[in-house]
Amino acid sequence: MLFLERIGVFDVAAYASQWRIAILVIVIVSAVLTPADPYSMLFLAVPLCLLYFGGLGLCRWFGTGNAGESRALQVTKASQ
Repeated sequence: MLFLERIGVFDVAAYASQWRIAILVIVIVSAVLTPADPYSMLFLAVPLCLLYFGGLGLCRWFGTGNAGESRALQVTKASQ
């Protein structure tokens, strides 16, 4: 997620606004990949959901917003 955010494919707002769809996809994939046991599905879905929100947190923490502002600041200082 952080890589896709850094290269500009997605932004933090897109990840944050689509979290419900991401959780739905995670639950469906966990239901397909595990046997017909609800505990197995939960044991796969919960860590994947935590990873999704952890990735969202990393994107917010290490986002490109600060890097873009510092680059713009450097360009304006260099042009003066």
